[in-house]
Parts: sequence; structure tokens; C-alpha cells
Amino acid sequence: MNICKMWEMQFFAGNLLKTRKVALRTSIVLGNEGGAFPKLRAITKIGLGGKQGSGNQMISWIHYLDFCRAVEYIIDNTEIQGAINLTSPNPVKNEDFMQKLRKGLGVSFGLNSPEFLLKIASFFLRTEPELLLKSRNVYPAILLEKGFKFEFLTIEKAFNNLIYAVKKEEDQFVKLFWFKSCGVRFKPEWNEVIQRHSSLSSLRWFACHSNGFLTSHLFLPGFLLGRL
Repeated sequence: MNICKMWEMQFFAGNLLKTRKVALRTSIVLGNEGGAFPKLRAITKIGLGGKQGSGNQMISWIHYLDFCRAVEYIIDNTEIQGAINLTSPNPVKNEDFMQKLRKGLGVSFGLNSPEFLLKIASFFLRTEPELLLKSRNVYPAILLEKGFKFEFLTIEKAFNNLIYAVKKEEDQFVKLFWFKSCGVRFKPEWNEVIQRHSSLSSLRWFACHSNGFLTSHLFLPGFLLGRL
């Protein structure tokens, strides 16, 4: 936090009459293509999606689509300047964040992560435990005052959108992979879906979550035929 404040101080120090200065204070951006969400989704699926530390620390977050729309909005509205909080107006407690993620994924149980375990893990990962344990309760006052409308105001809506997008693509992958293993030719963009999911992790996911008929009679033979 201190480093960011020092950086902003230097950034705004010079007075450039013809240059509009905007510093984005970005919260956790939730998306399926990278960042924190895929990792949180993965650990939640295997039963490790409990609270971190006390669970009372606040998490500020923003859906990636709102992030992109907000950046575009700031670019188009030239009266917006200064330090801008790029985050949803509804931060949540860590415990509530993880509980709603479990609910969205249909996982009923999640082991908690005590503070001392997080500190040990952070030591080996060469990161700071405060990234998970420190409370961040941020409000996008300037964005709201300037008329920006968030599409994803609640964490439930954000999770549902992201989880549905993953499930839709994984369901498409099952169908396309089976037909491909039978020799059916696809459009190039369909092959990209198969390549993106054709990994050991995908096999494990479908072995655990697909129904018995699909796993034993369709997917596994298709997977093996595709590797011959």
C-alpha cells in the first residue's frame, strides 16, 4: 500500500497541462482466463474452499467485464482524472466470498486455512500472506459519481456468470472431443476448444463430475482413441 501511495505521489507530482492523469487502483479482477479466480475455483472443487485466516477480512473485487467497461468509460469521459478505485461497490468478507463460491460450484464443504499455514505457504511461494489476510474495503466513489453502471453488482452474479461460462465450454468440449475421436472433421475454432481442454486436468475433472454412462462409455474410449 505504501509503495502504491509513493508511486501515485510521484505520478501526480508533475503538472502537464495537456495531459490527463489517471491512476487506476485495481481490486482483484475475477475472470476465467487467469488471475485468482481459476485457482480459487480449483481448490474449492477439491474441498479446500474454506475461509482464509479469520475470514473477517474484506475482499474488494470486480468482474473482468466490468473492469474492461470501466476502463473504456474512463477513456471516453475526459473529465475523469486522478486516482480511481476500479472495484465493485459491494466488497464482501472472505468467509462470505468463499461460501458463495462453494455454493456456486455446488460444493458443500470447504476446509479452512489457518493463518499459520498461509504464512508457511507464502514463505515457500515467496509472496506475502497479507495478500490474503489483510482487509481491503474499497469503494468506487468517483466512478459512481460520474455515472458508471456496474453490470455485476453482487458476488453471486459474478460467480454465476463465470461458472456458467466454464461449464458451457467444458460441456462443448465433451461433445466435440467424442466426435473428433470418431474421425469427424471440425472447423478450426472447434479444434481450438478441444486443444484448450485436452489435458490431464480435464480428464480428471470429467472422471469426477460426468455421469457414469458418459465417463465409462463415451469420454474415456474417445480420449484413448484420440491418443492412438
